[in-house]
Amino acid sequence: MNFISTLSQNALSSFKRFPLALVWVTFGSFFLIGLYATDDYEVIRTYEALSLTLVLGVSWLIGTQFISEGLGHNSSSRIVFKSICLVLIGLFYYYLEDLSEDISEIEYSRFFLLLLAGHVLVIFAAFIKTWSAQQFWNYLKSLAFSLIRSALYALVLFIGLSIAIAAFDFLFDVKFNSYIYLQNLVFCLGIVNTFIFLNDFPKLNELDKSIEFNKAIEVLVVYILIPLSFLYIVIVYAYAIKILVEWELPRGWVTYLISALSILAFIIHMAIEPIREMHKSKLIKKFFPLYFYAILPLIPLLFIALFKRISDYNFTELRYFGLVLAIWITVMLVYMIFSKTKRLTVYPKLFFVFIMISTFGPLSAFKISINAQLSELEKIMAEMDKKEIKSFSKEEYDRFESIVKYLGYRDVLDKTEPIFGFNPEEVFSNSTTYKIPRKIIDNLNIDVTNIKISTNKNTYRNYSLGTFQLNFAEEITEYTHFTELKFSDAIDENMALQLVYDDANIISFRYYGEPLLQTDMTSHLKAMADKYDYLIDAAQDEFTFRFKNENGDFLIIFSSIGYNYIDQNISIKNGDAKVFYRTFEPLELP
Repeated sequence: MNFISTLSQNALSSFKRFPLALVWVTFGSFFLIGLYATDDYEVIRTYEALSLTLVLGVSWLIGTQFISEGLGHNSSSRIVFKSICLVLIGLFYYYLEDLSEDISEIEYSRFFLLLLAGHVLVIFAAFIKTWSAQQFWNYLKSLAFSLIRSALYALVLFIGLSIAIAAFDFLFDVKFNSYIYLQNLVFCLGIVNTFIFLNDFPKLNELDKSIEFNKAIEVLVVYILIPLSFLYIVIVYAYAIKILVEWELPRGWVTYLISALSILAFIIHMAIEPIREMHKSKLIKKFFPLYFYAILPLIPLLFIALFKRISDYNFTELRYFGLVLAIWITVMLVYMIFSKTKRLTVYPKLFFVFIMISTFGPLSAFKISINAQLSELEKIMAEMDKKEIKSFSKEEYDRFESIVKYLGYRDVLDKTEPIFGFNPEEVFSNSTTYKIPRKIIDNLNIDVTNIKISTNKNTYRNYSLGTFQLNFAEEITEYTHFTELKFSDAIDENMALQLVYDDANIISFRYYGEPLLQTDMTSHLKAMADKYDYLIDAAQDEFTFRFKNENGDFLIIFSSIGYNYIDQNISIKNGDAKVFYRTFEPLELP
């Protein structure tokens, strides 16, 4: 009883401190659990904007509580401040809900950036106004401990409940909906994880001003993190020497390594700075600023590698984020080396500012990247117009195709109308983004006859009935028998019923080897492959067939079919189907 009483008191204490955040996460979690309980993909997609907004709001509402405490707000000021946060979250929901099309890659990217920003906000929110190296260190320690503890408890509970669900399924034949494990994850991650994380989290005035740099932290820093950082920097310096010897431009991958070692250095610096000068370990004492000085000569290498990629292909979101990260790393190195105060909160604060700039506005990753790719497309078309015959080389076509797909996946192909003289989204509204580049080429009469263009990079196609809604129904009163059969590539005269396919893609329904029905699937499978990039988009009635012949009436519903589509040639590989039939002559079945 003491355990339950303590648990209830802790939950009540957390609720008093974080009422809005906990109401939000409780409502959001149960809403998502109920949404997935419908077991209907279309219904789930209908509420996608609300689902993303509910997930996004959790970290931001926790962060605003910490900011409010850090600023010393009274009750009325706190209500106003949190109301502003709710309005901003609501505006993001309106932004998603107001989209005329489905949520595109841009909206998902903005969601993840804001989700990251919300979590970064929590790191410095309590110190938005004040600064104490000792209190900030203890705050980060409490934050890390709470994260590990809550994640561990939630993980153990998730695994335990998942095993229980599986046991009910296999031992008692209890049938759950197809999203049951996702519902379990939402409950454990949303409710359990959040309540435990916020439980007993100290307020700013409750944080110790003395630092306990215990043995576990010392071992982690001295024997794991610092040696790893030395390994990374040795690798990068060895590569830098290789570049000087061979006199070649750096590869793009080096940007990841320099960024990783810089971020690792910043994490180590945040862990050791308050106790660095008084600690007995020489590694800890000398790590800063010597390691930071060692990183500085690598910064030009970082920017050269980035600008090489940007000069070749112009900006995309990833290159933009790489450049922003490089600028943040450079600013932080210079600040920490030359600043007298060395406020560690500058790390997350500046990172937060850069995330917000990258998300919305004229300097956002998406605005700059889309404009850059449109500029590249304009250059390609201008170069083509200078030729006597409108044509593309293989390199030009690949670049053209890449840019058009890039713009298509972001739902901004309408911006190419000044370049092409028509809006591809309207003219090719029934085509997928994958096929639009070639359709634009054909529409503009651009010669690509000398280029071998693969019309089907995704050579293997697979359709599955199980992907779709469960409420699909067919009228079967005309039929007397039903069977489910897997495809076979060989006729077996000893089997009563078979579905056989051959090299000509003819599927036959056979009775002891004798065909009751034969149909050539080649043209239909080509049409499906040309219509859809992925057959997950195909409608169920497109793989449902009714036949009548001298043997009887037949209804074949494909449960699945897999085939290769290479150079306009179809080759069936596997499949299975539900077959309803009525034969004019009775069949003797075993």
